[in-house]
Amino acid sequence: MCVLCVLRGPLPRGRMVPSFGRNDGEEAQQRLVYKNQRLGKWRLAISWQDDDGRQHKMTRSTQVPCYEDKVDRNGKVRRDNRGRGAAEQLLREWRDEEVRKDEELSGTVSCETPVYRYVLDYIDLKESTGNILASTADGYRWYAKHL
Repeated sequence: MCVLCVLRGPLPRGRMVPSFGRNDGEEAQQRLVYKNQRLGKWRLAISWQDDDGRQHKMTRSTQVPCYEDKVDRNGKVRRDNRGRGAAEQLLREWRDEEVRKDEELSGTVSCETPVYRYVLDYIDLKESTGNILASTADGYRWYAKHL
């Protein structure tokens, strides 16, 4: 199972996720949503480890504006996180989309997939590869509706 599937749940409170597969013993973490000061927009990142143990990272810029942090009279930095919630929502949607793509490409079925959907996908696969005739596939689909 890919780690993208594990990341499907709610974002952690600190907006941090561990960097999987590190051997140095540190609890290294990477930001998932961060500011791109040069563009003035929020940027998203997804990190995961594939079945071979290789690390991957994808980033994407959003159109959600971010604002510069403010410094008060005492020199204390006040974070301006306006738009972060919208950026996190985009991250969740993007992450779910990538998980769906991964499942479709690998042919894996999630635990939320109904049995009849799995059967219909299997019939389509067999028909597209020429292992069964179209009339046979139609018959199988009729039976699949009654599962």
